[in-house]
Amino acid sequence: VDGGSPQKESVVPVYARILPPEVSLPKFSEPFYSYMVSEDIPVGTEIDVIKAEHNQTLVYSLIKGNTPESNRDNFFVIDRQTGKLKLEKNLDHETTKWYQFSVLAQYTNEDYNVISSVEVSIQVKDANDNKPVLESNPYEAFIVENMPAGTRVIQVKGTDLDSGLNGQVTYSLDPSQELDIIESFAINMETG
Repeated sequence: VDGGSPQKESVVPVYARILPPEVSLPKFSEPFYSYMVSEDIPVGTEIDVIKAEHNQTLVYSLIKGNTPESNRDNFFVIDRQTGKLKLEKNLDHETTKWYQFSVLAQYTNEDYNVISSVEVSIQVKDANDNKPVLESNPYEAFIVENMPAGTRVIQVKGTDLDSGLNGQVTYSLDPSQELDIIESFAINMETG
């Protein structure tokens, strides 16, 4: 139920099976799995092997949700027999910064499946994969002859989608300009 007026609700069925004590659940070696990967790791990279212990042959699967963060778009896949968790699609920190989903381990006992699950969290670290973009290209300024030194001529502005230092933009004149341009103009490194 939400907090709006009128209230809206969603209902989902939940099925529970009571297992006899002699039926044991698959047991994962960790209570949860947490990883940090760079957004520029190649497709096909193995993140880890997520295994559960049991005397039966286990089958592994991912439970994806309804949001990008819950692996809706299958960025991560798991090998059904080995539990190898792999990257299936290119990551983009600027689009999705983390993923959280469940891994299931299951086996068949008589006429039903016995299932255990574990949560997996993957944080996507930023890589310097975007270049600064200037608001205009080209910029044009009109200058009156004999303007005093230090007169502001034009303001340039650039943005970079990356985070932290990767997204910090600084400004400088192109050193390949003619010498009289470099000697006549200056640009504020921080403000443009």
